[in-house]
Amino acid sequence: MKKTFLMVLVVVMVMGLGGGRILADPVNFTDVWDPSNVHFGRRGVSSYSYTQNILDNGFISGNNIIKSATLTISFKGGNFLRDWAALSLDGGSSNIFTIGKNSVGFNVNPALLQTDGLLNVTITRLAGNFTFASSTLYVQDDSIGSKSVPEPGTLTLMGAGLIGLAVLSRKRLFRA
Repeated sequence: MKKTFLMVLVVVMVMGLGGGRILADPVNFTDVWDPSNVHFGRRGVSSYSYTQNILDNGFISGNNIIKSATLTISFKGGNFLRDWAALSLDGGSSNIFTIGKNSVGFNVNPALLQTDGLLNVTITRLAGNFTFASSTLYVQDDSIGSKSVPEPGTLTLMGAGLIGLAVLSRKRLFRA
C-alpha cells in the first residue's frame, strides 16, 4: 500500500510541474454598422450620423482596457479625385479625406471608447457623389493580456504536497 501511495503521489507531482503561470490572450471587439447604402450627393444626404457600439460584444467599461482602435469605412461608386468627405468622431474635429472605390481606415483615440464603449460617427459630404456601404470598428483590448493566471498544475502540485504532509504526520501519530 505504501508503494502504491508513493507512486500516485509522484505521478501527481510530475503532472503538476508544467510551469507556474500562463498569460491569457487579449480580447478583441468588432462592431459592424450596415447603413443599407446611404447615398451622398445632389439627390442624396449631405451628412449621416451613426453610433458604433462595442458593449453588445462583451466590452465592460471599467473592466476592459482598450489598447488600440481602428475604424474602417467602405464606400461604393467613389472617385478618388472628385469625391471628398469629412469624418467627425464623438463631435470632435473633422478629418477630411477622399473617397475611393474601396475603404478608408482611421486610427481612433482609445479614450473616445474607454468610458462608455460607444463611438459617435458623422460623415459629411464635401464634394461629389458616392455611397456609404459599411463601417467596421475593431478594438483591441489589453486588460486580460497583461495579467498572469495561475496554472491548474501549480495548484495540483501544492495540493499533493499538503496531502503528503498529512499522511506523514498521521503515520507518526500511530507509531507513538
